[in-house]
Amino acid sequence: MKNGMYLIHFKGAGEGYATLTFQDGIIYGYDESGAEYDGLYRPVDTQGTIAININVQMKANVPTVAGGVSKPFDWVLTVSTSLNANQPQGSVIVQTSLNYPISATYRRMRDLPVAA
Repeated sequence: MKNGMYLIHFKGAGEGYATLTFQDGIIYGYDESGAEYDGLYRPVDTQGTIAININVQMKANVPTVAGGVSKPFDWVLTVSTSLNANQPQGSVIVQTSLNYPISATYRRMRDLPVAA
């Protein structure tokens, strides 16, 4: 995946937006409900496919788009998908630890700044 910032629109039992930063194999970001994203990505093949694994730190009493589940405490939802890193935008199905798939679109927004 080319280092950069991405806008994610996801749909399931509701919908929302997140920003994710891809930087040298690490993913981090947040969404509009306050959930925080921390994960990793790695190449799978020479055609540009990458595997993505993310832990989403969910806030207490905030329903997830993965089936509308909420809990009375902060908790972690794990998500995974794969995509073609050569495409600046596209659609994927995201698998969740709740066995509730989520559809998502991604769009590359910008490069990361280079240190001077």
